[in-house]
This record gives sequence, C-alpha cells and structure tokens, in this order.
Amino acid sequence: MQTNRGIRGSLVGLGLVLVMWATSVLAAGPVTVKHSGTVLQLGNDYLERTIDLGASVRTTMFHNKLSGRFVAVSGDEFAVSLVAQFFRGDDQNPLIVTTKDFRLRN
Repeated sequence: MQTNRGIRGSLVGLGLVLVMWATSVLAAGPVTVKHSGTVLQLGNDYLERTIDLGASVRTTMFHNKLSGRFVAVSGDEFAVSLVAQFFRGDDQNPLIVTTKDFRLRN
C-alpha cells in the first residue's frame, strides 16, 4: 500500500533524526559518526551503536566503551500498532509495523 510506504519512510526518517539529536544532546564529549557501506556507527565517549542500513534498518551491536563490552542485538527494535477505523478484518486492524518493514531508498 502506498500509504503504508509513506508512513514507514517518514518513521524511518524521524527515527534517524531522533537518534542523531539524542546522541548529540546527551553525549559526553564529541559525537562520532562513521559510515561505511551499509553500516552506520554513532558514538560518544561512553557508547557506540552500530546500525545496519542494508535490507532493513536495524541496530546490530552496542559497544560499551567504559567496560569494553560488545553486545550483539537481534530482533525487532520496536513495533508500532496502528489502529484505523476504516480497516476491516482482524488481519488489518491493528496494523503492526516493526523495523523489518522499513527500507531505505536513495
């Protein structure tokens, strides 16, 4: 559905903006942003987040720079339940949107 793609694209853009804002506002020391291929790394003096921008947008790892520990991440980061009065049938209402539903386009 075209409407769902528009919502999904907007949510991905909003999510990335919020991540960048939160990282810069709440950061200790300078914020680092590294981009190589489909991998984006956002970090500060304490924490680094690795995001896969490939087939779907998802966090793959956290690096706690204070402890030196790396934590691999799998599964959905979040799920949004959209309820609309015009949806009919149990399979469409609510519409559950997760990180697997997001795609990036150039």
